[in-house]
Amino acid sequence: MIKNSLIALFIFILLCQPVFALDPNDLLINSAYNCDPAGIKQALSLGADARVETLDGQTALMFLARCGDTPQMKDAIAHLIARGASPALLGRFGNEVYSACDIAILHGNIQTARLLNKAGAPCRKKIN
Repeated sequence: MIKNSLIALFIFILLCQPVFALDPNDLLINSAYNCDPAGIKQALSLGADARVETLDGQTALMFLARCGDTPQMKDAIAHLIARGASPALLGRFGNEVYSACDIAILHGNIQTARLLNKAGAPCRKKIN
């Protein structure tokens, strides 16, 4: 009886696995939020839309803008832009509206801000 129940549970889990799989767009946003360039590339290879937004209008570029000026982060940003992400979009964070460039500046990521501004992201503050 217990053996049959365990076998049935195992088969159920195997059959339902695709239902519980993470959507590529969710993987993209989660990877960007967690500053994971490898996860971003994986999500894009699985068909994620580089232009996907959260309910508040936040994009993967916006999340990445706070992750630092490392070559890996700048490469991930360039990869997203090449796949169609729009640096010009504005997202809502609380009561404020920010661009990816604004977010990079707020976090002290000046090289990232320059990259985003050159790609079309508006910046409220002047980049030194």
